[in-house]
Amino acid sequence: MPINFDRAEFRKCLREQFDYVLKNESNKILQEALNEVVRQRLEDIAHEELNELGMDTEDDFGNSLEQLDGVQMHISAMDIDHRTLVRELLKKEMKKMIKGFIDENLS
Repeated sequence: MPINFDRAEFRKCLREQFDYVLKNESNKILQEALNEVVRQRLEDIAHEELNELGMDTEDDFGNSLEQLDGVQMHISAMDIDHRTLVRELLKKEMKKMIKGFIDENLS
């Protein structure tokens, strides 16, 4: 599956959006990250409870992944929402920091 990708252009667009997001959207992202960490913890607790009730399910993705083998891809800078990508990566890092803080301070 050949993929064409201009990494230098990708890096340039990411840098522009990183600067913008840090200046204009970091508080909102922090709030979203905090809410998602809390939601994730509740989902983890629910998963533990369901496991105790014996409600395991199995998912089979094998057939869907095999169909991707014949698909060709071309990714250009125009295809990528760099700002959303930066937001999501920042949110992911913030969630790690929040989760670490919660794990350290809550027993």
